[in-house]
Amino acid sequence: MKANNMARDQVSALQGRKSSLTPWIEEQKDRAQTRDRVPRLIKTFLEDFQAMDPRLRKSHLQTILKAAHISRDTIELEFRV
Repeated sequence: MKANNMARDQVSALQGRKSSLTPWIEEQKDRAQTRDRVPRLIKTFLEDFQAMDPRLRKSHLQTILKAAHISRDTIELEFRV
């Protein structure tokens, strides 16, 4: 009887933990899906961006970039948050 009570307590504790972990698992699945989609989205963005008129590209870059620092060897981009 004592073992049954301990088992019931353990099952109820595990059920509580399961319910708290379920949202975390779903969040991790969403992150994995996003991680898989990002390279395709970037490639599509680059293709679309390169096909744009240069004036339109510049206007879009002004909304995305905060600053661009250009030196002899590097270009550092600072993005808006």
